[in-house]
Amino acid sequence: MRFKSTLILMVIFLGLALYLHFVEFPKEAEREEAEQKAGRLFSFTVPDVTALGIKGPRGIMTLEQSVGHPDVPWRIVSPVETPANGFTAGSFATQLEQLTGRLVEEHPSDLKSFGLEPPSYTIQITLHQTDNELLEIGDTNLTGNDIFVRKGVGPIYLVSGDIKQAAGRTLKEWRRKELFLFDQEAVEGIMLRAPDGTVSMEKGAKGWTITSPISESADSTAIEAWLGNLLSLEGDVFIDDRKEEAIKGLGAPILTMELKINQMTKGATFYQDKGRADLVAGVTDPKSPIYTISKGVFQKINSPVSLFQKKKETPQ
Repeated sequence: MRFKSTLILMVIFLGLALYLHFVEFPKEAEREEAEQKAGRLFSFTVPDVTALGIKGPRGIMTLEQSVGHPDVPWRIVSPVETPANGFTAGSFATQLEQLTGRLVEEHPSDLKSFGLEPPSYTIQITLHQTDNELLEIGDTNLTGNDIFVRKGVGPIYLVSGDIKQAAGRTLKEWRRKELFLFDQEAVEGIMLRAPDGTVSMEKGAKGWTITSPISESADSTAIEAWLGNLLSLEGDVFIDDRKEEAIKGLGAPILTMELKINQMTKGATFYQDKGRADLVAGVTDPKSPIYTISKGVFQKINSPVSLFQKKKETPQ
């Protein structure tokens, strides 16, 4: 009798657990998702965004997105044309996508009291190259943590102040600082040309080999470390205007490099800065700026052929 009662209780508890798992929990998740979506100001997703325009105290800056582009998913197209920091631009687009707020006034008549006449920042979001959304950013509230925003010419909302801080980034913060972006594992060949000679290396099934000026096995660990240094190479100062004229004034190259990646070539040429001995100028492609880097950082990639040669074991 006691066993039968226990069995009945087990069946009841099992049924309750199944009900909670398959009915109540999914409903609760759906309710939470609906509440989140209801609080969102926009319904687009980041891949829908083709351009972002930011108008603020420093002027107007425009970013464009090329979804799926392997090297430059985001570009700054004004006030200069240069690759953007993909993480920074993508994060800002995500902030806009997920922006939630509390409705303050549905039909505002006094925009000035919210700091929206004029707004501190105006964000224009272009979707699928044709549709536009507008967000105006105003003053902070009394606590200083949240800000008033207006969606288009509609209601005023109170949202997190993070969006205003993100919109206020400087041009240097928006732009890409790395000279190179590539998949290190996909590099198939390297060519380095300096005044004292040229070094060429290729990667095969058994690792890296030096093919010029000598033919021998290479130190694969040293080459991978060198590629890591190249990936971390960042510019401190950027030259965007009259680049061709600036390059002519740099003199002879001190290092030219080419990387073979998936049957394609990426290259860069480095010049000694004539004005300062501690700086080096790097030129990658016509759409990128001239990068100025410190001589100390440059020395990490300006390596002699001996660095890449396989070290011979000393006999015991």
